[in-house]
Formats: sequence, C-alpha cells, structure tokens
Amino acid sequence: VVTFIPPGDHAEALRHALAEAGAGQIGHYRECSFAQMGQGTFCGGPDAKPLVGRAGRLERLDELRIEMVCSRDALNRVITTLKAIHPYEEPAFDVYRLIGVPQAESVGQGRRLVLDRPVSVRTLLQRLKKHLGVRHLEASVPVAVAAEGLNPGSITTIHLCAGAGGSILQQADPSADAYFTGEMRHHDVLDAVEQGRVVVLAGHTQTERPFLPAYRQLILDRGGSAVTWIVSESDRAPEHRV
Repeated sequence: VVTFIPPGDHAEALRHALAEAGAGQIGHYRECSFAQMGQGTFCGGPDAKPLVGRAGRLERLDELRIEMVCSRDALNRVITTLKAIHPYEEPAFDVYRLIGVPQAESVGQGRRLVLDRPVSVRTLLQRLKKHLGVRHLEASVPVAVAAEGLNPGSITTIHLCAGAGGSILQQADPSADAYFTGEMRHHDVLDAVEQGRVVVLAGHTQTERPFLPAYRQLILDRGGSAVTWIVSESDRAPEHRV
C-alpha cells in the first residue's frame, strides 16, 4: 500500500495507525515501511478544503511517499484506517499486488531430469517399468518417433511428476523430450505429442507407491518412532477386465 503525506507528525501518526491495522508486518518485524521525499501538486475545486494552500490555485507541496506491505486479509482494514487518519480531504493511495519470492528450483512438485547420454524411447520405457515394478505403461509418441521404431537415442530431457501431473508439466520450460507422470487429460496428451514430446503414463498408484518406503523413513527420521509405520501391501491400482 502506497500513500503520500506531508512529513512530520501526520506521517508518523499514519504510519503507526496503518501498522496497528495490519500493514508493515514482515516475518518477526512490525511497522516496516519505506519513505521517500518528493513533490506533489494539486488544485482544489470551489468546494475543496485543502490542508495546505487555497482552493482554486495550483499548489506544490513536499510529501513523503510511504510504502508498507499488507496482507490480503488486512487490506480493507488498512484502507479504511488510511482514509480515517490521513489529514488530506482526498488522500491519494495505491495498492500494488506483489508476487511472492520464488522457491528454490528443488522444491516444486515436478522434476526436470537431464540424462548424461540420450536413450531411446524403448530403453526409457524398459527402465521405468523396472523401476516401478509394473508390466505395462501407456506411451504416446509423435509419428516421427513411432516411424523410427522407438529405438534411436532421442530422449535427453525428461519432465516428471507423481500423480496427475499434467498441469504442472505443461507449465515447465519447453525443453522436454518426454513427459512422465501418472495421468494426463486426453487432449493434453495430444497437445504434447503434437509438439514432438513422448508422453509416458504409469497410472496414479504406480507413480506414488515407490516413494512410500522412503516416506516412511522420513517420518521415522523426524521423530516418528513412537508409532509403528507400515507401508500397506494390499492396495493395488484398479484393474478393468472385460
């Protein structure tokens, strides 16, 4: 939230009031703000009652530009407080939506894998089936790749995500030779294949179960040893037999 006000007691009172309303909180700190001096102009109409100068005349006034962060939840309260405390008859203020600091690249749900040596689609499928312990995968390949018999080594960059990761993979950079996830919408698969990517789908369960033993160990490492944690062996991916 940004506003403009004469320096001095008015500015300090406003800054404190906005902080009490919820603005200016950053981590363990409160009343955080930034101020910069500048010059404002205004010309009041016949019915105006300016704090400084006279109506009907262009006035120039030294002002502080005060900025304070504000959460969405506190925004209405902060604006109401600003209008009530600000000494101007018509206080000027701006609200800017801020974008959060991006997390480290290693934190997202998906992963980008770059192989040291390119592999064929056939080799990729064999490795994935062995790793997941499954007999079948669903693969959609571009026409040019299918025409080559899936054997040439053309896969270097793979984007992968457990579960239904289609929406996440499509937001990634366009460098991927292949997508690997549990499920994707039909038309999203067609779109990826049309762009020359191989799409490998393993089903929801098969892409999540391999992580469960590691997940169990993470829980134990974080002090969960007071409870017995067991990875179920009874659940299976739904099978449709006709």
